[in-house]
Amino acid sequence: VAGEHVLEQWAVVGDTFPTGCAPADGCVFGLESFEGNPDLEHPVYSTEDGIYKPGCGISNLMMSWGHDEYMYQVLKENGCRRPEAGLNMIRFHSFY
Repeated sequence: VAGEHVLEQWAVVGDTFPTGCAPADGCVFGLESFEGNPDLEHPVYSTEDGIYKPGCGISNLMMSWGHDEYMYQVLKENGCRRPEAGLNMIRFHSFY
């Protein structure tokens, strides 16, 4: 909730999802939580693969912005010496 407005799940911080493609049918917060997301009407973003090549790998996805992605970017850009696998544990913590 933001003031008098109730924001949709896709518009708030929390569980993360890849942007630039349609949400997966098995999305834990339900496809109905994406109602109102303008990407669902986009000719590319609304497709299963969207802007991605099939099999491109999880590290090549552009994730929705949230606390996980923020922390990943801060650590990566400031010389954190954790291996990429460790950084990805932070980045994808809320990705179901």
